[in-house]
Amino acid sequence: MSFTDIELTRADDWLYSTLSGDAQLATAIGAGGSNNIWNALVPQGIQTANPSYTFIIFHNQSNGAEHTTINGTTEFVEVVYLVQAFKEVHDFGPLAPVAARIHALLHKQSGGTVLSCVRERSYKQLERTEAGKIVAHLGGFYRIFVQ
Repeated sequence: MSFTDIELTRADDWLYSTLSGDAQLATAIGAGGSNNIWNALVPQGIQTANPSYTFIIFHNQSNGAEHTTINGTTEFVEVVYLVQAFKEVHDFGPLAPVAARIHALLHKQSGGTVLSCVRERSYKQLERTEAGKIVAHLGGFYRIFVQ
């Protein structure tokens, strides 16, 4: 396992614990609460079985840039994650409180081995599934510096 793999795991763990440990976010999510927060993928069948649920997914968008000292010691790794809420709805309104709470929990925050987390840009998308359903996505891209 390389240093970058270790830091990516630390970033994953920090994101999950920060998001799943917040009662206000669980309330904003609604049915399913913090059980609907996933790293990379929602397990097969869960979203289909619960189409009215709001889900949060986060996943790494970069392999991590290592910041090293002149002697090659890694001081920290810089990664970008997309963190988004999504739900089977036709507009973004129902997701706005969830995305706002995600932003409050992550933007300009730190903790443990995470030195800094800052949102770089917002993310918004509507998609049509193969079954013809509309799914709205709302969130942001967050740059995380992790030791």
